[in-house]
Amino acid sequence: MLALQNGSRAADALPGAPTGVLLAGSACAATDELVDDAEALGGKAATASGAYQPLVRVKPPVEGEAFTVWVHRKSGPIQLKTLVNGDQQEKGWNWDQPGSYEWCNMGRFNRPDLGDGIVVIRADGQDKPRIDCVVLSSDAAAHPKGMKADGSKELPPEAPDASLAPTITTVTIDWSKTAGKMTAAIWGVNDCEVKNSGSITPGFEAFLASLKPTLVRIHDAGLANDWTDPKTRTWRTEQIKAGFDASTGYGSARIILNIPAWPDWLPAQADGTLTPAGEDEFVKLVGRLVVVMREQVKHPVAYWELLNEKEDQFEKIGKAQWLWNLHNRLFAEIKKQDPSAKVGGPAFTWPKPVWVEGFLKGCGQNVDFVTWHNYASGDIFDSNESVFARADALTDQARYIKEAVDQATAGRKVECFLDEYNIKWAWEPMERRHGNNVGAVFQACVLKRMALLGLDGVTVWHAKGGAYGLVDNDDTIRRTGRLYQLGSRCLVGTMAEAKAEEEKDLELIAVKRDDGVRSVLLINRADHTVIVRGAGKLGLNAEAPTLVRIAADGVSLLRAQQELAGDGLRLPGYSVSLLTGDASVVALVK
Repeated sequence: MLALQNGSRAADALPGAPTGVLLAGSACAATDELVDDAEALGGKAATASGAYQPLVRVKPPVEGEAFTVWVHRKSGPIQLKTLVNGDQQEKGWNWDQPGSYEWCNMGRFNRPDLGDGIVVIRADGQDKPRIDCVVLSSDAAAHPKGMKADGSKELPPEAPDASLAPTITTVTIDWSKTAGKMTAAIWGVNDCEVKNSGSITPGFEAFLASLKPTLVRIHDAGLANDWTDPKTRTWRTEQIKAGFDASTGYGSARIILNIPAWPDWLPAQADGTLTPAGEDEFVKLVGRLVVVMREQVKHPVAYWELLNEKEDQFEKIGKAQWLWNLHNRLFAEIKKQDPSAKVGGPAFTWPKPVWVEGFLKGCGQNVDFVTWHNYASGDIFDSNESVFARADALTDQARYIKEAVDQATAGRKVECFLDEYNIKWAWEPMERRHGNNVGAVFQACVLKRMALLGLDGVTVWHAKGGAYGLVDNDDTIRRTGRLYQLGSRCLVGTMAEAKAEEEKDLELIAVKRDDGVRSVLLINRADHTVIVRGAGKLGLNAEAPTLVRIAADGVSLLRAQQELAGDGLRLPGYSVSLLTGDASVVALVK
């Protein structure tokens, strides 16, 4: 099956494979189909068209006391059988259906139990699986990279691989050439603490204030229920005002106020749409909130964002047009109450073209800004490298929606906001990278791309919380929170052209603020140390630049001159390092 010698050592032949005997070619022959597969090891994979048919037959080594059977496969479920004295003996199934090739542990067996050979078969009614190799390991402790010996997955590492040798690179920055603008709105955040003044803490407000935010999106799925009184069928004005009064960290930030849905007490139909009377009442209710915010709460709302991630629900029942019509009615009502208001939405779950095009066709003349969400992964076990690669996919989708908006609203300035992003789109199980140095690397990569694309703003999900927060539930600042503190202070201004020789490992953000202070963020995406030669000549125009690093061992304030001396600036894997002429950042990390 593969262009490898039968019986070769898997760890030597296939990087990341478990140690053991790799069985390929005639010793791991396809019994049904052999197909070309660019993702497969060696470019070929075995599959089977029929239900419960063999994918591969493997003849085990003669010598050895016991072996763990590892199979590298993707797609549908597989089962292991052994051939003992001519009889097939059923062993366990693996019911996973991975979209890309993964190793799975099919069990450990004494050599006599493997008999004359093993067979791997497919299931019925599932996608056809593909197998590109089998490894039999005599070492019970052996396991592939990214997995444990029992076949369960390991979480992607937070620390780089200490066994890997450093790579050496050079970087160039041309401060005379402009690559783009990194506005303060790129460093925006989502917040929901404002919903209840009793949950607001001085520590959290101090953190928000340290960001000097210029864009804050207020979003909570239950906001319409929490902010309204079902008995009086109107807004809880005192509660809303108390929340805004306590949110001192907002400062003069522009507020995106998201109206995620209608309150549950409004009459709805069986398909989830509002009744005609319920729709009328909801439209008037939102109009009253405009007046409440202006005349009683007295906190300006820069952007009224209508609804949140509703398009999938209503597309499935063929009611997407109802959703767009509701948007148009809400738009008209808000403009009636405040002709200067900016109204938009619809907070797409992600930029699915049929949703984007349907919304722009139905609402393109009734929108001042367009918002969408995007995340990198749904799986805490996805590799760090695959997560980093998704930064480009998020950018491609942002570019698509920006171009679609420009085309549909030609002649008008319609702002574009990615107003939710992070690594994982599912809440559970908790994604630790939302708060660690790996998350800081991902976020820096995304924000760089969105700034270069020219988005009007980005708001990270989320300012506070154990699952997503820049600070956790007790207001402890996480490593991603430190990135936002540093970035919102030092990386706002004109972006200079900056490039590393080894771009796959190292990315740069070079920014000159309006006051002339220059800063460079060095983003090491690699799983090993990168040494930057000539880093002392980056043109920071500061006699003694400050160096702050966010890495696996924490957030460190380093002696810049000492670090820049010697053979070069050493950047540990999975880290971001800020070199800046702004000495005030020292107070942030001490």
